[in-house]
Amino acid sequence: MGQTYFAFYWTFPVPWVGFTSLPGDLDEAAAASRTIRYSRQKARAHVAQQGGTMAPKGEVAIIELAPDRGSPEIGDAFRALLDKAATCGAKVVIVDFSGHNGWRGHQYLNQHYDHPCCEVVRAAYEDVHLTGLNPYDHFEKWRERTREKIAAKPDHRSAVLDALAEIDGVSFPARAIALNALGLQTHGGKLWTGDNLRKFLQG
Repeated sequence: MGQTYFAFYWTFPVPWVGFTSLPGDLDEAAAASRTIRYSRQKARAHVAQQGGTMAPKGEVAIIELAPDRGSPEIGDAFRALLDKAATCGAKVVIVDFSGHNGWRGHQYLNQHYDHPCCEVVRAAYEDVHLTGLNPYDHFEKWRERTREKIAAKPDHRSAVLDALAEIDGVSFPARAIALNALGLQTHGGKLWTGDNLRKFLQG
């Protein structure tokens, strides 16, 4: 019998398009995220090349807490899967995208790459997903959109404050409804509520 594998997949959220969570079902998570879908393809191909088998329900997909930085929490989740694999003599495969220009490097994941149960699959620039996705082109486009969003944040805040000046004197929920009716959503692309509007004005 060949080696048993687990797999760890992760991606960043994209709040301004409403992508802030992953479905619990792996197939649904892969359908929702190109990065998860690409990582799954690479990991499964690696396991097949090694003559191994993926453990039943052994693939974990996680979304980061913020769109622009790695968190220790995701490192803890990765370490927990590695330790689980160690108890049953399994390996954990993870796809690493940081081989070109430092893209997608994640210090809280990288620190566990020397774990005896970890097998790292390095993505290459010329890699193309079955759907035609080149991960580096994909990531670069999102990095550019992230930079544009950050640069536009002061203008967005000014626009919201100007609109609020016209509807002063009513409750937070009423002002939130008015902003949404004007098509002015939060900077992250969500609808306003009384609660998030209050926090926005306190910021």
